[in-house]
Amino acid sequence: MRYLYADSTPFPHPFDFLAGLERLLLHGGRIAALEAEIEQLETEREVDAARTARALEGLDHWVEEAKTALQTADVTAEDAGPLAESLSERLRTLVDQLAGETEAGEQARLRRENGSAHDQTIAHRRVMRAELEQLLLETELGGVPSQTVIRLRDSDYGFTVTRAFPGEVKVDYLVGEAGVPGWDERRTVSSVAGAMEVQVGMKKKFLRRDMTRELVRIGDHVVVEARLMPSRAEVRLQKKPGGKKPPLLLELTRDGEAVDVTIERESADGMSMFPAVPSDAEKLEGLWEALEVTAERAFAARESVAAVRIEGHDVLAEGQTLLAIDRIANAFAPVVTELAKRTPNDHELTLKVEDGEGRREERYIRRRDLHALLEEAGTAAVERFGHLTAL
Repeated sequence: MRYLYADSTPFPHPFDFLAGLERLLLHGGRIAALEAEIEQLETEREVDAARTARALEGLDHWVEEAKTALQTADVTAEDAGPLAESLSERLRTLVDQLAGETEAGEQARLRRENGSAHDQTIAHRRVMRAELEQLLLETELGGVPSQTVIRLRDSDYGFTVTRAFPGEVKVDYLVGEAGVPGWDERRTVSSVAGAMEVQVGMKKKFLRRDMTRELVRIGDHVVVEARLMPSRAEVRLQKKPGGKKPPLLLELTRDGEAVDVTIERESADGMSMFPAVPSDAEKLEGLWEALEVTAERAFAARESVAAVRIEGHDVLAEGQTLLAIDRIANAFAPVVTELAKRTPNDHELTLKVEDGEGRREERYIRRRDLHALLEEAGTAAVERFGHLTAL
């Protein structure tokens, strides 16, 4: 299946862009609206804090003026007598008491309202996180494989699958408890890619000086960890996981059709590295390909989002979900512009889908419907993402 513009020229992205755009605006609009509410809450709290500070400063000034006035009356009214002096003292004390109660009341109110705003912010952030996770779990947005880590736990395997999305956004997914079929127990190389024996170096022949190949049957080695990337991989194998002998490490690199493999292992001289001979490299490429199939199955079994990383920062953990939406939206923007240019009318965005037999089907979405998604979320959503509706 491939996608075409409405004018039948090839569309550069191999996924249903229109469906992805619709979901991006749906969830992104909600996130933008909640972010705007958080900003409004923060502004209100800052304004209230400043207003309260000014009011309390004014109260302090008034108290000092009132007490000064009472002291002045004591001095000027020389014949006021002891009752007046006593009353003046009681009034000064009362002024201090009432001023203290007023200030304490204002501070308590400020704490209550700040606490309420904080609770609302936490609730909004929780919803924003859920919206972003749902988008990333359920929607095709052009993510491509970045890395898959398969790691042996006690007796089964944990998977972390990373996809790179437009806008330089990387997302780490976790697989559910059900895991990947067949990976709920220790897996040997032979169970993954068949029986295998590879040369790991050279050694002296027994009681002779000349050298011979050193072969290791790795088919009975357990896969303890695999890190799979598009152009390279690291696979650690161990005959007895958890044993004293360190794992055998396979470092594989792919350059077009060529695959090179370096085997690192413990030897009598310490750790040694040996470039795999071509026939062994071909076998180990088969192991890599089999693990890549497992990685795709792990992605299909994804259940939760562990991290959303931008420039090394986990914006999901830091509560900056809108940043991820903005990055993807900015990457989508020129595609929307080109779609609008190539769509024969000004109220739709159109793509064609061509199946393996050459049959074509037209898909479209009304620009007004996209805009309605943002309008439902609110003004902040329209202002932030309105350009993606091409209206």
